[in-house]
Amino acid sequence: MDVKHLSDNNENNNMPPEERPKGPTLTEEEIQRRQAAEDALDRDLSAARTKRLKEEAIDQRRREATRKREEEMMEKAAKVKEQHDKAQERAAEAAARKAEEAKKETIDSGRGLDRTENIGLASGASSPGPKKVRHGETQKRFNSTLDSITVIRMIALLIIGVGVMYASAFIYMGLENEDVYDAIDAQLTGQSRITSDSSIEYRMPESAGLSASEKLDRNLNTGLADSDKDGLSDEYEINVSGTDPRNPDSDGDSVYDGAEVRTELDPLKAMTDGATPDGKLLRNTIISEGTAAVHLYNSPRHAYTQLSVNNNNSIKGTPGVVGEIYDFYTNKSFEDCELTFSYTDEELAASKTDKTALTVVRFDADKLDFEPVASELDSANNTVTAHITRTGIYSLFNKAAFVPDKKTEIFFLIDNSGSMYPEALCKGSEENDVEFKRLDFAVNLIDKVGTGANYGAAEFSGNYTPIVSMSDNIDEVKERINDIRNQNKFFSGTEIAGAITSAVQEFGPPAGFNRKYLVLLTDGMPSVYVPEKEQAAIKAAKDAGVTIFTIGLGKYIDADYLYNIAEETNGQFFQASNADALENIYSKIESFMSYNQVTFEDTDQKGFIVADSGFNVLKDGIGYANFRADFAPHGADVGIAGFIRAYYRGELAMKADGYKTDEGRDIPGYDISGIEGVTDGKTDLKDVEIKALRAYNEYSRRDNKWDYRSIKGGTLQYTTETRDFIQEAGLMVDIMPFKFTMPEETSFIQFLRTITFNKVKPFEQFEYVLIDSTNCDEEDTQILNMLRWYCNIPNCKSKCNIYDFGYEGDKAFEALFNELSTGSPAVITFGGSAMNAVRVVRDSEDPNIFILDAYDSNFPDRATKITLTRTPIYDSENADACQFTAVRGTSEEPLRIITMD
Repeated sequence: MDVKHLSDNNENNNMPPEERPKGPTLTEEEIQRRQAAEDALDRDLSAARTKRLKEEAIDQRRREATRKREEEMMEKAAKVKEQHDKAQERAAEAAARKAEEAKKETIDSGRGLDRTENIGLASGASSPGPKKVRHGETQKRFNSTLDSITVIRMIALLIIGVGVMYASAFIYMGLENEDVYDAIDAQLTGQSRITSDSSIEYRMPESAGLSASEKLDRNLNTGLADSDKDGLSDEYEINVSGTDPRNPDSDGDSVYDGAEVRTELDPLKAMTDGATPDGKLLRNTIISEGTAAVHLYNSPRHAYTQLSVNNNNSIKGTPGVVGEIYDFYTNKSFEDCELTFSYTDEELAASKTDKTALTVVRFDADKLDFEPVASELDSANNTVTAHITRTGIYSLFNKAAFVPDKKTEIFFLIDNSGSMYPEALCKGSEENDVEFKRLDFAVNLIDKVGTGANYGAAEFSGNYTPIVSMSDNIDEVKERINDIRNQNKFFSGTEIAGAITSAVQEFGPPAGFNRKYLVLLTDGMPSVYVPEKEQAAIKAAKDAGVTIFTIGLGKYIDADYLYNIAEETNGQFFQASNADALENIYSKIESFMSYNQVTFEDTDQKGFIVADSGFNVLKDGIGYANFRADFAPHGADVGIAGFIRAYYRGELAMKADGYKTDEGRDIPGYDISGIEGVTDGKTDLKDVEIKALRAYNEYSRRDNKWDYRSIKGGTLQYTTETRDFIQEAGLMVDIMPFKFTMPEETSFIQFLRTITFNKVKPFEQFEYVLIDSTNCDEEDTQILNMLRWYCNIPNCKSKCNIYDFGYEGDKAFEALFNELSTGSPAVITFGGSAMNAVRVVRDSEDPNIFILDAYDSNFPDRATKITLTRTPIYDSENADACQFTAVRGTSEEPLRIITMD
């Protein structure tokens, strides 16, 4: 992947390319394309984004509930007030009626007295003066009593109204608190159940130029050598160039600092020459790599231009390709570009090409085919030149390969050695495919590819035995393959190289341009490994233009041996952990036959598979999610990832001695040799269960675990019922810090909290559960010890190598490629979470953007996607260094790969 940059006079100036800018120097088309790719490729949101979205949804629901309850409260208050007003009106009316009646009675009484007085006067009786005075006092007392009754009734109604309103407010705040508790409960469950920080914390590599404290003091990114991604390392900007390591464009001229330094411009001046803005300076740029060279005329001086070898085996193995295939990319538009390929007579002879048939071609990702570009042959200098107008994938090509009647030929070479058969037939057999699923695989692949190909087959053990010659009679081929089930087999070892040499001869003449694939299904190594025979077999395949797919069936294969055969013939190695996993390979072979191209979900954006371990996220993962234990209080994801890698590769040791970490901690050994299931290399991990996790998972599914009214010493405690369950299940309780944040509330809600004394109690930590490895049965103890063993490997330099994508991008990516290509779900850490990388896909247009598919035990039911963006890092010693920025969803975190020794 090294890229060489030459000056105007074709001399190597050892200057690396500028980072493909992501800021103001990007074209609108590039911005839209990258944004579309990132949006589509990141369907699986990051944990941080998921958490935030959930919180926002909860907040939205709470705000809606608050608004609704406030409206209901106001409606209730209005109804209470209306009832109160009506009661007052009724009381007033009743009082008025009573007063009127009393008045009437008084008048009537007065009239009676008058009549009596008149009678008395008429009869000569004395005057009733004193009696009239006593009647007036009675009237006053009556009126006063009536007024008191009215006031008392009004006060009573008011008290009742206030009481109703207060009770409503109290009930309403109780419901409001339940919503708050539900929101906090979701956060606690997530923090305690799914960990966001693994049992190993991120540490900057020792090779970093600045220490972590120096970076933090300057508010720089500790996970990247180049924090502002301008093409200059932080150390270089601070100690050499004097530019701002937090600003990619220190002088504000729209040209990144790295581009200016590498093109001998001043990153602190907008116009280095004092006359022309640096962004408008032009130059002729020459870049060469291998047998190809690009000459860009009058391109922007600061343009990022790259020429590199394309390692897509499917494209490289296309009949007609001469020599290497190259990726040409520049981030600036151009009008005139000259692309020149050189060739040797030996290359022409190897590809059976006449020089007069040479032409330059560009691979069309939409049509999945090569298209010729107008070219000029210079026989004297052994070069072919074309003027191109687009970036892309280019190669030298034999025009004779453009024929309409090309066909695909597929030949199956099927291992039929004793290790495939039941032990009753072959003593000591590993019984890797007693149900002949390898035959089902061949038959089903024929059905999937269909009538557009010719097929043939042979079997081998110690000897090569033809089954059916190359034919377009699909039914006959499938019938002959299935006949293997009825044979009386004599077992005589495994001889792979000789079988390949014989199978190559089954294909059509070497002079043709058919696509030729040899599908080798085997469960192991040859009985006797002879390097000379292997090289002879590989040479025979290459001379005949045959691409070999090697499929390793079972856990105990030699992945490196099978990978080498596939790689040398521009093929691909696939691993099937057991016979059932063979069906996972169909789509991968189909993708390979389509030049390893895939279309990203929900978009039309295309990419090319760079490396694929064959690991199926939904089928090959473990049967339980990440968990916390006494030996891994932050989560056992590192141990799970290491265990998965070893098991899938067939490298899981049944016994292992303990060791010391670099910090001096003693890690115990383990012995799982007597545990049924784990020791069976053919069992899927999803079917392996740890009994200790039953109680842990049952605890996780419980509702209302915490008592939010029981907070002692700033610690939120479990309910009595939860604590009883934990004790009965043999789990253990620990304390975890928690940053309590009260949800935003309206002033009305705050007022109601005050008058009802119904506030949510804050807390600084909470109780959570761990698996107690000292309280398990013997089998679980050994399995947990095995996971503990892998959990701590990153803390022991003698057992692993750790490469940081932000500082050692080239080494890290090479390690990732090697792991995946040899069938290993690589152990990586993204920020604080460990997971298994399973596949890498390169963007079809930009060779510096990759999508990494990973299996995350925190989210085992879907693939995790991480976008990697490669940018160069300039320093005085290594101009070709690069870093990878890793983004999952909207979260950017440091990315590392851990390889096991």
